[in-house]
Amino acid sequence: MDLSLQLMKPVMRIAKTLVFNGRTPFEIQRRFVNGMERLLKPPPEVQMETGALDGIRLLTATPLDVRPEQAILHFHGGGYVLGSASSHASLLGLLAQRTRSRVVAPDYRLAPEHPYPAALDDAEHCYHDLLKRFSAPQIILMGVSAGGGLGLALLLRLRDRQHPLPRAFVAASPWVDLTLSGPSNRTNAGSDALLSQAWLSRLAREYAGPHHPREISPLFSDFSNLPPTFIQVSEDELLRDDSIRLERYLKRDGVPVTLRVWQGVWHAWIVSTPLPAAREGLREIADFVESQFTREPSSARARNKRPVV
Repeated sequence: MDLSLQLMKPVMRIAKTLVFNGRTPFEIQRRFVNGMERLLKPPPEVQMETGALDGIRLLTATPLDVRPEQAILHFHGGGYVLGSASSHASLLGLLAQRTRSRVVAPDYRLAPEHPYPAALDDAEHCYHDLLKRFSAPQIILMGVSAGGGLGLALLLRLRDRQHPLPRAFVAASPWVDLTLSGPSNRTNAGSDALLSQAWLSRLAREYAGPHHPREISPLFSDFSNLPPTFIQVSEDELLRDDSIRLERYLKRDGVPVTLRVWQGVWHAWIVSTPLPAAREGLREIADFVESQFTREPSSARARNKRPVV
């Protein structure tokens, strides 16, 4: 294992024990996560701008050599309760730099103050606003952890409402099953350096509100006609089987999908941008983004029309 990963894992386990648990108040957890923006800075060559869309704060990363016809709409992680675009600023800046794309990240509303479907409504609003400046094939969706689940839920809503779909989707350690029914939620309890089942259960309850977690888990869906998808996950994390099952169900429904399972890392490790493993994971994502932006887009009719059942 890389030395940097060996040194960081004990730190992650301390955070798991003291902060990311079923007891610590969310306000303390939020302060901890938001403190990352002071430690993890974006590249100085990338312009970082804040804006707003009807009360939704936006953070936009633009590299010097941006390709004006490319955009990435990115959803941060944090279990639908924590985090912000700024806590992912380093990742956003590197992603913009590596892909030569404008990266837009919203601060969607968080639970428990704003349970489902507030985050999904905000995500859809930001996507439609982006469509005023870019065509759908010029946009790629990306999400980390809960942001991956949010991105997938957005794709399903767009398809069901017959709105144009983005060119592709990237999901890093996506949380797509809020019922925690994947076997890895039990078998990886000892190996996951960051997540605990007690914490995830608490987050799921707060986000679901009056809904049953299964009702709002995008994993249990028909994925027909969704765009090409790239998934990254750690072998050791609780949510590993979310990604493994997602890949299987996407293939079942005819969606082009690539799954990369990493060894020796933790949940959503690409956010820890100083680490070589995070940079390598980001390189994989950038390669996928480049391959999608340079290929011919799928027919809008073939991708956006639901099959007759």
